[in-house]
Amino acid sequence: MAVEQERKKVRVNLAEHPEFPATNECAVMTSQDLAKHVNALFNRIFADYAGCKIIIDQQGDPNSQQLVLNGAHPVQLELIFALGNSYDEHSKKLYAFRPITDKIKEQHVAGGKMNYIERCIGHNISITQNRSSEITQDGVDIFSSMLWYDLARKLSPNPSVKEFNNLRIVAEGTSTQSQTPYMQPNTQKYVYNIVHGVDINSVIAMLFGSDSDGLPMVYNVVPIKPIINAMQMIPNVQQQNIEQKWLFNVLRYNQQTISDLLNELGAYNVNQGLSYYSETY
Repeated sequence: MAVEQERKKVRVNLAEHPEFPATNECAVMTSQDLAKHVNALFNRIFADYAGCKIIIDQQGDPNSQQLVLNGAHPVQLELIFALGNSYDEHSKKLYAFRPITDKIKEQHVAGGKMNYIERCIGHNISITQNRSSEITQDGVDIFSSMLWYDLARKLSPNPSVKEFNNLRIVAEGTSTQSQTPYMQPNTQKYVYNIVHGVDINSVIAMLFGSDSDGLPMVYNVVPIKPIINAMQMIPNVQQQNIEQKWLFNVLRYNQQTISDLLNELGAYNVNQGLSYYSETY
């Protein structure tokens, strides 16, 4: 009798594979990771930059499963600038803030030291305006391109220091703590300036830029969940000095791919009354 040969299964092996049409890339980061990236950018630019604070705008208990985030700006960023760094006109870095007394000095004693009267003028201005420093025009130029859209649209095409002050984008604060959250270890200042309203997505986009092919990318920082540390699990422990850290999903999208996808939403080819696609790549 003839021996029946075992039939081999038919298999498909492609010699070439099409490239997977990914619409986005992602990176999971903690609050501290994200802050280090923000610091890496602004440390290169400003001589008086100290650090940043990342805040989740939410309602309710952060330990609860029911978190209600701010729909417009769930991730808020505060940029902190230290006072006390002496101004160096030969520095390659910019200054985001200048002491009020420096402004008086430039107006009254160009190239020299202030006399007693001019020091009094500077002191009186700082008292009446309730601040000891003012944002520079360099700072205004840089931050105006990073603000939330709903805030930036209130500025003129060439915003001024006065406009920033009127919108309260900058504020001055004091602290009795040795360090402000995320500040560098060697920076210990008691008076500092804060810049509000900066879009963290714009900061991340400026830092990481386009993809390897030079194509423009859109970035989106999305909070995932709070990170509960061991101290928060101990009953009857004061929590006000414990910083709440978060876990984030940092997404980046190819701008052209997303635009093409949005153009296709809700549209499809109709073939002889049947709803199916007939096109191919």
